[in-house]
Amino acid sequence: MTADTSPGSRCLKKSRVALSLSIIFVFTFLPLAGQKTLKQPIPIRVACVGNSVTYGTGITGRDSLSYPAQLQKMLGKSYAVGNFGYGGASLLKKGFKPYYKTTTFIDALSFRPDVAVIHLGLNDTDPRAWPNFKDEFIGDYLWLIDTLRHAGAKKVFIARMSPIFHGHRRFKAGTRDWYWQIQDAIEDVARISGAVLIDFNTPLKSRPDLMPDQLHPVALGAEMLAEEVCSAITGDYGGLKIPWGWTDNMVLQQGMPVTLHGKADRGVNVTVDLNRKKYRAKASETGRWSITMEPPEAGGPYTLTVSTDRNEVIKLDNILSGEVWLCSGQSNMELTVSNSDGADETLAICGDEGLRLLHFSHKNVPWNEPWDSATLATINELDFFDSACWHAADSNIVRNFSAVAYYFGNRLRKELGVPVGIIEMALGGSPAEAWIERKVIEMHPQMVDLLYDYRKWEMSEQWVRETMNTNLKKTENPLQRHPFGPAYLYESGIVHIARFPVKGFLWYQGESNAHFPELHEKILPALVMNWRDSWGNDRLPFYYAQLSSLNRPSWPEFRDSQRRLMQEIPFSGMIVTTDIGHPSDVHPRNKKTVGERFALLALCDTYGRQIQGRSPVPVRAEYEGGALVITFSGAGMLETSDGGKVREIEISVNGGLFRPAEAKIKKDKIIIDKKDITAVRYGWRPYSEGNLVNEAGLPVSTFKTEVKKTIE
Repeated sequence: MTADTSPGSRCLKKSRVALSLSIIFVFTFLPLAGQKTLKQPIPIRVACVGNSVTYGTGITGRDSLSYPAQLQKMLGKSYAVGNFGYGGASLLKKGFKPYYKTTTFIDALSFRPDVAVIHLGLNDTDPRAWPNFKDEFIGDYLWLIDTLRHAGAKKVFIARMSPIFHGHRRFKAGTRDWYWQIQDAIEDVARISGAVLIDFNTPLKSRPDLMPDQLHPVALGAEMLAEEVCSAITGDYGGLKIPWGWTDNMVLQQGMPVTLHGKADRGVNVTVDLNRKKYRAKASETGRWSITMEPPEAGGPYTLTVSTDRNEVIKLDNILSGEVWLCSGQSNMELTVSNSDGADETLAICGDEGLRLLHFSHKNVPWNEPWDSATLATINELDFFDSACWHAADSNIVRNFSAVAYYFGNRLRKELGVPVGIIEMALGGSPAEAWIERKVIEMHPQMVDLLYDYRKWEMSEQWVRETMNTNLKKTENPLQRHPFGPAYLYESGIVHIARFPVKGFLWYQGESNAHFPELHEKILPALVMNWRDSWGNDRLPFYYAQLSSLNRPSWPEFRDSQRRLMQEIPFSGMIVTTDIGHPSDVHPRNKKTVGERFALLALCDTYGRQIQGRSPVPVRAEYEGGALVITFSGAGMLETSDGGKVREIEISVNGGLFRPAEAKIKKDKIIIDKKDITAVRYGWRPYSEGNLVNEAGLPVSTFKTEVKKTIE
C-alpha cells in the first residue's frame, strides 16, 4: 500500500480535511429548525509563536509564503492562523532579545489562541544567552507555555528547532554544541509540560540547499514546516506507512527481537500479525508507532499483516526468517556478478528460494558530463536511491547484484543451512564521508571541515573533486548537492533502511579515501559508530575489505592503516585481498574469493565456527636468541603460497630506510637473522606480490611494525 506524500498532494489532502471540518462545524452550529439565519462557525485560532523562521525572514512574499501563511492555506477557513514571529527573539528571559518582552508576544496573547505552536531556541545559541543563562531555559519555557494556556490555548505544540547549518558565522564557535543542548532541553520541556513535541529539525536537516543563509528556509522549506504543523493539528499523517525494505519475500533476522517502526494517523490503533501472533500499538500524537515482535524460527514462509482500526491493511507474503546482512561501499562492492569472473557458471546454478536479495539501485546519472537542471534538482531533493523489493535469487536478479555480496550470501546459505537475506546499497566512487550522518560530521573536531567548500577541499581525492566539478558545471548554486558530498548517501539512502533488522555489515570502500589515510583513520570509526547508533546496537559486526594490489603509490600506507583500524574498531574484522589485485585495474574481477573470504570471517567471528577465518596479523616483533622473531595471530602454520622463499620482507636499521631481507618460517613466526633491526615491513608495494599465507591460504596483510627494544 502506497500513498502520494509530495508537498502538493499533502496540501490538497489538508484542504480536504479542512473542508470536512468546516462541514462538521456547520452542522454543529446549525440553528434550531425554524430559525431564519445560520451562525457562522467560529474558526479555531492558531498562534504561531517564534523567531525569524516563524516570521519568514528571507522569504520573498513572506505574507503569503511564510510557514504560518502556508499553514493557513492548508487548514482552510475553519482555522485562523496568526503569525507571531519576531526576528532575533530568544526564549530566555535574560537573553539579548527576549520574546516575552516584545509587543508581538502581547499580540499573541490578545489573539487568545485555541492552539499555540512554539518554535524558539535558535537565538539562545548566541554566546550572550546560553553560556550565561542555560539553567533558566526550562523554567522560562514552562512559563511561556503556562502563559499561553492562561490566554486560552487548549493545545500547545513545541517544536524541536529547525537546523543551523555549518556555514553560520558562529557555528564552530559554540552554536553547534549549544544547539544540541537546547534540543535536549526542549524535549525535557515537552515531557514536563505535557505539550506535544513536533519536529522542525528532521524535515530540513538534510536540505541545506533550502537554507541559503544556513538559518532561514526558503518558501519550500517553510512549506515543509507548515506540513509538519498541519499534520500535528489535524492528526493526518497520510495514513498507514512502513519503511523501506519491508516487502514481500523479505528475510527477517532470526534470534533477536524484530522491531517495526511506522507511521499512521494520530491515535489510530495498529495491529501487526506475524506467524499467527498479534502485536498492538497506538499511533502517537505525531503519528509514530513501534512494535517489537518475537522472531519466528528460521525458515518459513510466513505472512506479516499490518492493519489499523480504519481498515487500512498492508500484507507481506512469502517472508523467511534467517540471517540478514547489509553490504555497502563503492565500486568494488557495486561490481555485479555479470561483470565478474565466472559469471556464466554462477548464473547457470544460482537459483535458490532460500537466498533473498534486496538491491537499492541508484539514479543512472552521467558521471563524466555536466548535469542538467532537472538532474541537479533531483539530487538536491535526495531522490537518488530507489525503493526496492526483495527477490529470491535467480539468474535475472543475481546478474545485476553485487558479486561480493552475492558470493558472501551464497556461502553463508550453504554453511548455515538457513535462509539468508542480503541488502545491497552501494555507489561507485563514493567517499566514506558521504555515508555518514551530517550531525556526526558536524560534531567531529577533524571531520567538520569536510563540510566547507568540499568541491575545492584539498583533503579529498583529486578525481573525486574533478567529477563533482564536472557534474556541477552548469550551476552557480554554492549549496548544490552531489552524491559524493559529505552526508549525502546517508541522507538519501541509509536513513531509509536504518533499523531494518540485520546481523551485521560488509564494507568494501577506500579507493576514494586512499590518499589521506590519516583522515580516513578518523572517518571510518565515525562511520561504524554512526551506523551502529542508527541501528541501535553497538555490537553489530562490521567487516571490511582491505584494498587490493594496484599500482597507486599511496596504497601500501593505506592498507596498513586499514589493518591498524581493526584494533581501534570493536567487533570489526578485515579481509585481505592483495593477492587477487591487478596492476592497472582498480576493479579486479575475482569477486568470488572476496565474497567467500567475507563469509569465512563471519562464520568464524559471528557464528563461532571453528575455522580459520582471519588473515594472520603480526602481534609483536622482538629479538630472541640473537634473531628477530615476528609472531602472528590467526596464523596456525605460516607458509608461502607458492612454496618458495618469503617475498617482500624489508628491514630498517634506522627506522626510515628499508632494504630487502631474507626470512624463514617457523610455525606461526617468521625469523630474520640480522642484528640492529628497528623496524620491519611486508608487502610494502602498491602492487604487492607478497606470498605469506596461513594454512587456510588466507594472505598476510601489508604491515609495518617497530621492533620491541630489549631491556639490558
